[in-house]
Formats: sequence, structure tokens, C-alpha cells
Amino acid sequence: VLAQQKVESKSNEITAVPLLLKLLNLKGAVVTLDAMGTQTNIARQIKEAGGDYVLALKGNQGKLSQQVEQWFSMAEDQNWQGIELSYHQTVEAGHHRLETRQVWAVPVSQLPPLHRQTQWQGLTSVVMVKRRRQLWNMRHDTNSVLPQCPRTRWPATQPGNSLPLGC
Repeated sequence: VLAQQKVESKSNEITAVPLLLKLLNLKGAVVTLDAMGTQTNIARQIKEAGGDYVLALKGNQGKLSQQVEQWFSMAEDQNWQGIELSYHQTVEAGHHRLETRQVWAVPVSQLPPLHRQTQWQGLTSVVMVKRRRQLWNMRHDTNSVLPQCPRTRWPATQPGNSLPLGC
């Protein structure tokens, strides 16, 4: 354990994460957080401390989430024509299941201006992760969109191998 921060009663992670981040040396680190930690002030704090972030984007960011999901849907429908991206796929089998992960990493420069984009300090890429799990004869599909701020553009092979999927 590098550090711990108790979440006070009648509070949540949104208030505890900034306190926890203050306890850590983030210089050169990549911080990953689930959807609750996807806040502009947290992204700014990470960048100001010299770190980079990979954050889960879900309904917690309303307009931004909807805008990015619609863009990915449109891009996928058009077979990614004319879009600079990085793609990676893995297939793993074991424990009576087959799991396929597909990861698309796209520079934000490929997207139209994003809702409140300037408030996401250092935002450089948006990643979509699709996961398909088959348990015997059942199938479960999930999609996640992850805004990220790597030091350099991050190829899709890195998020697919290093991110907790389905956050």
C-alpha cells in the first residue's frame, strides 16, 4: 500500500481522491481512476503534480460522455475512414469463458471540439474499449470510453493490456 485516505461518512470518493493524490509522488506516474474519479479538478491536480491520467468516462460526465460515445459510434459505422487511430485486439480463453477485448485510441484532434474540453488539462486522447465475454452459451458485451492524457500518444496496445476494463 502506497497511501490510504479514509472516505468520511456522508462523503464519497470525489472528495477523498484529491486528498489521496496529495500523499503520492505523481511525477512520471500514470493514474487510473474509475468513473467516479473522472473530474476536471482531479485531472488538473494529476497534471500539476507531473503525472498523466487515464479516466473512465461514463454517464457521470453527461454531455461529454454522450458526445464521445456518439462520435465513436459514427466513426465505427463509417469503418474509421479518414481517422488516425491506434487499434489492438486480444482474445483470451480460460475458466469456461472466452473474452475478446478491442481497443481504439484516437487523438482528440480527430474529434470535433469536446464539451468543456479546455477544462480537461492535458487531454490528448480518447479510448474506446469493447469487451465481449462468453460464458459457455451466454454472451455479455460492454463498452467503455476512457479519456486519457499520456506523455506521448498512447498506442491502443498499452490501454488494452494495462487498464482495468469495464470501469
